[in-house]
Amino acid sequence: MSRIRIVHTTTYRYANPVAFGIHRLVLRPREGHDVQVENLSLRICPSGAVSWHRDIFGNSIALATFSEPSDLLEFSSDATVFRRDHHSHRRLLDVLPVRLPVQYSSLEGPIAQGYSNRYTPKRPLACVTGPCKRFRRSKVTTQCISLMRSIAGSIIQSAIGAARTVACRPRWKLSNSNRVPAGTWPYCF
Repeated sequence: MSRIRIVHTTTYRYANPVAFGIHRLVLRPREGHDVQVENLSLRICPSGAVSWHRDIFGNSIALATFSEPSDLLEFSSDATVFRRDHHSHRRLLDVLPVRLPVQYSSLEGPIAQGYSNRYTPKRPLACVTGPCKRFRRSKVTTQCISLMRSIAGSIIQSAIGAARTVACRPRWKLSNSNRVPAGTWPYCF
């Protein structure tokens, strides 16, 4: 079990006073079976009226309205979150493994459809496409957790390799003539 304090401030400064419309603030951590928000304070400058609502996904949303123009807009939130250490989610994956391709219920299907449309970036990341291609070639019903672990491991290895490449890139001290002065060597940091 642990308590976590989350302090967040966003500040906007303007050259001249401006009028503000309604601002939608998503600042409250989402509560669940293992997370509870013990307290939350919200400070807004300039002062305004705040009303709290829930969106269709259950997130706590604040709507802020302002009556006077200002050259400063600042939102500060201070939350204390209590987190219980539950290991039941690991056992749940063993009891109810999710297999690929995922089959959604009629209630979840329309919501998941928006996330399942294929997105093809101009330069796909090899660390993600590699495990996915291996999965598609295997034609075996795989547990989601196995694929996610494979992708995560591939991303970590790719990041480690990229860090090594950047860290050992030669750095030269150039003179005004853009030539390497005699006796100057590239170095890795």
